[in-house]
Amino acid sequence: MTATLTSKGQVTIPKAIRDRLGLSKGTQLEFDETAPCLTARKVHHLEKRALQSVVGCLKIKMKDSTKKYLDEVRGKADLP
Repeated sequence: MTATLTSKGQVTIPKAIRDRLGLSKGTQLEFDETAPCLTARKVHHLEKRALQSVVGCLKIKMKDSTKKYLDEVRGKADLP
């Protein structure tokens, strides 16, 4: 599939791609300037806020390993 960039820097995303990705009028896209090719993602405002609300709530020290933390929370597992 191809699309042509207009003189205003706009491009139409083909309908098949819009339908598959759930893009509609007003959907915001985020572009990754560091990617080696054109990369865009659909912005999910609600999910981002939901994730930010729980960041840091466990108060885990960064030096602790995940296994050590799980052993503390769940108890040590007796594996065969």
